[in-house]
Amino acid sequence: MPAFYIAVSALLFGRHVLADPSRVCACLGGAGDPPSYMWALGWWPYALTHATNPFFTHLVWSPVGANVAAAALIPLPSMVVWPLSAAFGLLPAYDAIAILSPALAASTMYLLCWRITHHRLASLAGGWVFGFSSYELSQLVGHVNLMLIALLPLAVLAVLARVDMRIGRAAFVAAMTLLSVVQILTSTEILGTSVAFGALAFVLAWLASPPATRAALVETALEALSAGALAVLITSPYLYYSVIREHPAPVPGAATTLVVDLAGLVVPTQVTLLRYAGGVAARLPGNVAEQGAYFGVPLLVAFCAALWERRRTPAALVLGGTAAAALVLAFGSRLSVAGHGTIPLPWTLVAHLPIARAAVPDRIVLYVWFALAVALAMWLATPARWPLARWAIVILGFVAILPDGGGPLFNSRPSLPALFSGQGYERVLPAGGVVLVLPYGYRGYGMLWQAQAHFAFRMPEGNLSGAAPSQFQSDPVAGRLLSFPPQPVSPAQLRGFLARYHVGSVVVDPSSPESWPAELAALGLTGRPVQGALVYTLGAAGNPPG
Repeated sequence: MPAFYIAVSALLFGRHVLADPSRVCACLGGAGDPPSYMWALGWWPYALTHATNPFFTHLVWSPVGANVAAAALIPLPSMVVWPLSAAFGLLPAYDAIAILSPALAASTMYLLCWRITHHRLASLAGGWVFGFSSYELSQLVGHVNLMLIALLPLAVLAVLARVDMRIGRAAFVAAMTLLSVVQILTSTEILGTSVAFGALAFVLAWLASPPATRAALVETALEALSAGALAVLITSPYLYYSVIREHPAPVPGAATTLVVDLAGLVVPTQVTLLRYAGGVAARLPGNVAEQGAYFGVPLLVAFCAALWERRRTPAALVLGGTAAAALVLAFGSRLSVAGHGTIPLPWTLVAHLPIARAAVPDRIVLYVWFALAVALAMWLATPARWPLARWAIVILGFVAILPDGGGPLFNSRPSLPALFSGQGYERVLPAGGVVLVLPYGYRGYGMLWQAQAHFAFRMPEGNLSGAAPSQFQSDPVAGRLLSFPPQPVSPAQLRGFLARYHVGSVVVDPSSPESWPAELAALGLTGRPVQGALVYTLGAAGNPPG
């Protein structure tokens, strides 16, 4: 089945990439988050081969530096694709992860559904729903740490095998420890939410099970906690930097803006082939990367029918209870209906908890998709009077959530001048010097350019965790450039910024619509085109003429 899902994912998201793998990204264009993950694909191998602290760097936001571990920048996946990034470049390595992520998630969910149903077609459908869900599609736009969700079904598989005594204690603890370590080094956010909803599922299963099964559940839960403790011990240096040294800052406005809208459950978004223009869709909260709760009417009908059919079974309580809790929390602090806030919701009661501070409500809908995939497979595998009617509903559901793989959300061309894709930078940029890349910060591709140049220069900017160090937030120039929309910067302010951070060179992306050449010309600087970029060399570091 993995081969089938990989072929589907390549067809949906990779056809433009495969036609031009060195230039096309299966991600949203316009800079933003994807260049940061491409930077990460280069950073972790670089840090390990250069014997430098991999969790903190002064190469970005120089000279202050930044905590890399706190930015959730996929250390383990970066090492896994290291041979690919070293041989072909960071962009092809990123594309490989993006194309494989849905296929891997679908494959592991298939295994879980097969373990539960022993029905191949039903398991195939369950895998499809999970791997190609609206949640996964929205994260494919540019959140690599959140699109890698294949470990979740494997963890449930291990738990089921242990409860049924198909594997021994040592094997289970070893498996859960390994899965936990991999999850920590992939996404601490998914680790935290999966532990919370795993605990909820354990409680629901205990309540619905007979005494004999309850004993096995308690034993399994204690062993899972032991495995988690071992995983924390193994990854403690990384966790120290990512969680303890720098507490994750809450995403501004997440509880009210990055939430699931009630109408959004049935109104298609930009990631699907079927979508509405304007109207309700235009009023939905969040952005394209945070609208993963579009299920469509057919799949919601199938989910409700599956739960109703098994309403007296432990499976219905566990799946339905987990999905209900996840959906309520995904609505955020106030129920949004077609973009209008209404009644307050339970998120306000947990907003002070560390896991709530680090999580975004909309992303919790992942666990609704998980429950839906399992319930759907069970429903399709159950003998029925009209089985074709069930399949017809599910197929309509697949059509409703079919991704727009050929659209601009999964087909962009990141700016990567030949200056950085080759060795040309060595001739025009001093090794170890400070280079200002414009557009600035998350608006430009400086992160990708620096990583592609093997970290040969430092930058007084970056985009790691969405927030700049406090010194740059209070800086009169950086603060203006990082605001949304960016505020104008006077020549005197820009001159002071260049001197303050000892900038020796400025590199401008000529494909950007921003007017940086004119603004630099006001300082008496003249750029020269070098292999697809405009390079400005200051007379002395940080001291433009005039």
